[in-house]
Amino acid sequence: MIPYGYKIENGQAIPDPETAPKVKAFFTNYLEGLPVAPACLAAKVERAPHSSWKILEDKRYMGDDFYPRIIEPEIFNAVQKERAVRNHNPPDQVHYEVLPGVVPTTFKMKHVSFLPQNAALIPQLLYDCIQSYQGELPPMEPDERERLLYHISFALETLPEAPITVDQTPAGSS
Repeated sequence: MIPYGYKIENGQAIPDPETAPKVKAFFTNYLEGLPVAPACLAAKVERAPHSSWKILEDKRYMGDDFYPRIIEPEIFNAVQKERAVRNHNPPDQVHYEVLPGVVPTTFKMKHVSFLPQNAALIPQLLYDCIQSYQGELPPMEPDERERLLYHISFALETLPEAPITVDQTPAGSS
C-alpha cells in the first residue's frame, strides 16, 4: 500500500501535492503537544484518527530508495522520542485495568508546552492531559495554576449552552 502523502506517477513515488503538506502538519502538530487523534484532525489527514499513529512511525517519510523525503530525519526522530515519552502504544498493545468500585479521586495534569491554534481542540487536549495520581500531589506553581484555570474556563465557555444538573443527594440516602 502506498503511504498517505505519496502518489505513483510513471512508476515512481512522488509527494502528493495535496496530502504531503498534511503529513508535515500532522508531524508538527504532534510535536507541538497535540495528542495523536487531535493532531491528525487538525492537519486534515484523511485517515481514521485512532489508527493515524501508524503514519508517525513510518520511516518511509524520511525517504528511501523508492519514496522521496517528506519529513526531515530530525523531525521524524523527535516525534519518535516524543512518542516514547508519551508512551503511545498501538491500540492492540494498550492494557487497561478494570477495578470495579474504584474511582480515582486525585489527578494531575501532564505539562502542555503549547496550545493548538484551533480553539475547538483545546477541550480535547485538556482531557487528554488528565492523569490519575496516587500519592501526594506536588505543589503547583502559581503561573501553572493560573494557566490551567484559564484553559479550563475557556474550555467550559466552549461547551454548548445546555442546563447542567447535578445530583446533590448524598450517597447512601434516599
